[in-house]
Amino acid sequence: MSQNNLVRQNEISTNHKLNREKHENTFDQHANKNKSDVSLWTMKFSNFEKTVVAVSVVIILGLVIAQLGVKNSINGEQQHLQSFTNRVANLKNSNSNLQQEISELQNSGRLNKIAHKAGLSLRNNNVRNVNKWVQK
Repeated sequence: MSQNNLVRQNEISTNHKLNREKHENTFDQHANKNKSDVSLWTMKFSNFEKTVVAVSVVIILGLVIAQLGVKNSINGEQQHLQSFTNRVANLKNSNSNLQQEISELQNSGRLNKIAHKAGLSLRNNNVRNVNKWVQK
């Protein structure tokens, strides 16, 4: 009887193993089938999800267009700034040249020559230096 029980337990154990393997194989087949059936193109999206994606795309395109417009505007302003900078540099150069010309025209030697030609003379005893004193 113990031998008979042992054989019976062995058969039950074998049947359980076979059932378990069959069940696992069936589960694996369903899992693999579900993986292959689910793809991005076959999924159904709700109207809300479609609307969110469409609005997001429109916003992104709007931002890209706005960025290009801002870059174009910045480049234009940089060109204006460069032209004004060049103009300021030219005016400073012109002012420097005019200051040098003024200094040359105010040269005391030149003024004495012009006065001598006009019949004028400089007498140092007739010249007075006046200093303005400021009280604190």
